[in-house]
Amino acid sequence: MNKKEQRKQLVQSYQEKERRMGVFSITNKANGRRLIGASANLDGAWNRELFGLETGLHANKLLQADWNEYGPEAFEFEVLERIETKDKLMFDYKDVFQAESSDQATRTIREYRKEAAKREKIWIEKMNSYIPEGYNER
Repeated sequence: MNKKEQRKQLVQSYQEKERRMGVFSITNKANGRRLIGASANLDGAWNRELFGLETGLHANKLLQADWNEYGPEAFEFEVLERIETKDKLMFDYKDVFQAESSDQATRTIREYRKEAAKREKIWIEKMNSYIPEGYNER
């Protein structure tokens, strides 16, 4: 199998993978602060957050400052709640690329994203992760 065929097979495998959506936490084990977030792609959420932190460009400046001070070993990523889907949702990303699509899968994923955002707010309150105790802004 050549590289082009290999890449095509990897892309197809990824697109056929079922999505895991939900709420996650990044906890600073040194001081107990945490950031609560939600994602339509829990499998990629930590990689996305990690990339921002490692490049020094994370949107949350307080989290970035603590990352710089304490180092990556002081932080832990945890899935707090997974949103169970009654629909089989894949990683074809039509919901991302078709902003005004009438496609049913797109609408369904948007509804799950709204649910994840609601659950995120509940967890922020429950864990009291607003600044100064945590990293979430009001």
